[in-house]
Amino acid sequence: MTNACVHAQHLLLSISSIKEGIWHDSTCVLDPGCHEFVKRPSFVLYAKAERVRAQGLIKCVEGWIYTPRARLDDEVFARVCAGVDASPHTPRWAKAYFAENSQVNR
Repeated sequence: MTNACVHAQHLLLSISSIKEGIWHDSTCVLDPGCHEFVKRPSFVLYAKAERVRAQGLIKCVEGWIYTPRARLDDEVFARVCAGVDASPHTPRWAKAYFAENSQVNR
């Protein structure tokens, strides 16, 4: 979600499928097909935002733990970014980190 900070870390957000009868953050709901990864109605799990070192991400990709996917469409990415501030579940540190390290014009 962000450029690398001075500590070579990035902000990561998770996407989870919406399950009937189970609470979900409705700040940013993603429709099936909005990205190759999204097969069912899904949402961005802002509450579980995390900072991850760039080197750790590289190792996970090289070790086949993470599979690189196509970039999100600009409109979808903009909605996900807007949700960082809008979601009441985003930790305060993540909102501040995103504001400081984001490429998004705010």
